[in-house]
Amino acid sequence: MQNRGDDLVKKEDRRIQKTKAAISAALFDLLEEKDFDQISINDIADRANVNRGTIYFHYADKFDLLDKIIEDRLEDLRAVCSPIHWDSTEKELKHYFTAVYQFFEDNYRFFSVMTKRGGTSRFQDRFKQLILQEMTRIPVASTKDSNEIFFLQFRVSALVGVVEWWIKEDHSLSVKEMADNTVILFIRNK
Repeated sequence: MQNRGDDLVKKEDRRIQKTKAAISAALFDLLEEKDFDQISINDIADRANVNRGTIYFHYADKFDLLDKIIEDRLEDLRAVCSPIHWDSTEKELKHYFTAVYQFFEDNYRFFSVMTKRGGTSRFQDRFKQLILQEMTRIPVASTKDSNEIFFLQFRVSALVGVVEWWIKEDHSLSVKEMADNTVILFIRNK
């Protein structure tokens, strides 16, 4: 038999989740309208239909809120990347990059806001770090000399730049074309 107190805790958890979701959505909506630096806690509270104290109860400030939003989405991206086990064959690289670009397409609104609005050197730094971590798992990302770090950084910057370009160009190429082109670049630059 379930305790009535357990029901209250579950309902409270759901309310907290709904409140946090409303606050996150409010910030995200505002980021589509103006730069992060122009957004205040009052703006977020008004849009989320909560008071300022509610936001401060859950987040230290607007930077903490943005960090949580970014971290959640990048964790989702990491989940897409991590379960894929592959070697350096062209077929498996295409599978990997297709899954990654599909994630970007499925989450276009988020990545569009993060790359088109000045949201966000915070996002870019974390995004590059995630790509760097994932690229160290790619067998073709190694070189045979002491410049390995240079080449790794080059590939990370290139991939991040290509993703940002693709988002800003509103998907001018398909997911498949992006994956195929990325694989070609990786294979050519072994």
